Amino acid sequence: MNYDKICMSCFCEKENDVCEKCGYIAPQKRSSSFLPAGHLLQNRYIIGEILTSDKMAVEYKAFDTTKGLITEIQEYFPRDFAHRESNSPCINVSSQENLDVYNKNIDSIRSTAEKMINFSSSQSVVNVYGCFAENNTVYVVKEYIEGMRLSDYLSSAGDVIDAGTALEIIIPVLDGLSELHSAGLVHRSLTPNSIAITVDNKIKITDFRFLKDASPYKDEDMTVHFTPGYAPPEQYLSKSRQGAFSDIYSVGAILYKMLTGEKPDDAPNRMSEETVVSPDQINPDIAQHVSLSIMKALEVTSELRFKTAADFKNSLLGIKEVVDVGGVINQEKNKKIRRTVIGIGVAVIIALLVIYLKVI
Repeated sequence: MNYDKICMSCFCEKENDVCEKCGYIAPQKRSSSFLPAGHLLQNRYIIGEILTSDKMAVEYKAFDTTKGLITEIQEYFPRDFAHRESNSPCINVSSQENLDVYNKNIDSIRSTAEKMINFSSSQSVVNVYGCFAENNTVYVVKEYIEGMRLSDYLSSAGDVIDAGTALEIIIPVLDGLSELHSAGLVHRSLTPNSIAITVDNKIKITDFRFLKDASPYKDEDMTVHFTPGYAPPEQYLSKSRQGAFSDIYSVGAILYKMLTGEKPDDAPNRMSEETVVSPDQINPDIAQHVSLSIMKALEVTSELRFKTAADFKNSLLGIKEVVDVGGVINQEKNKKIRRTVIGIGVAVIIALLVIYLKVI
């Protein structure tokens, strides 16, 4: 097949360098680190344009020749300790120690991807179609979503949207997380950039890296993964308990950003002193129960957050009354202060009484 005559974005036949259908202009040259445009995987998937890449993975737009469907394919490619030769599609790992970690991560990716395939009917989670090994690495085949990221939508709206619209976006996200968490899966990378709004106005959770511990280091020295402002404090630590409550924090941060135009201060800064004011103090139009719900989700102490995504959803919708966590904490602090003051007062009285008795 002559791939020179196929657009690597819409995969239609084209006559010129600029695709007559979608306007895509192919770059003159692609780095040898990436699979070349037109490369065929599994004798089935035609690799097209590069969608995103970072130090852990590459996302390609691809065409499934069997189903006649445009897809997205994620290639595991940890650039810190692996490389690709210019004359080969295979990925090579730099050392035996790194190879052990590399293979472990491949097993983890495949295991997670296989679980994600079970969500193919989900309305709120990106569909995963399959997973396979090739070129000494692993590939995850996913649904290609036409639309825009929440981050782009916020930018176009001036960074702030009304509470009604924000809840229309965030409620499907919480529904999707309920499904994932029930299956024992945690996203760990939720930001406005990992939520997609499709062309038919559906909300999809995207950007699953399928990497929980992807690192060139040993287990006791794992690289942490977080996005400042959106990640809970436990994700800043190499050894910490993480779970559904970690995603709940991130959703709270996203909703905070949507309603105020500001993302919360980084979690470590909030550990010693609260630096985030409630959303209704910034925007008085925000209902109190919504504001309290967000602040509960954003608690730096994981035990004080919502236990489930469904609890967070019900609180936002006013179905379940939310406890003013900040108020409860302040009450406890005041109780401790009062107990301390009373204790000191009693000690002083006893000391004075002892002195008085001695004088007598």
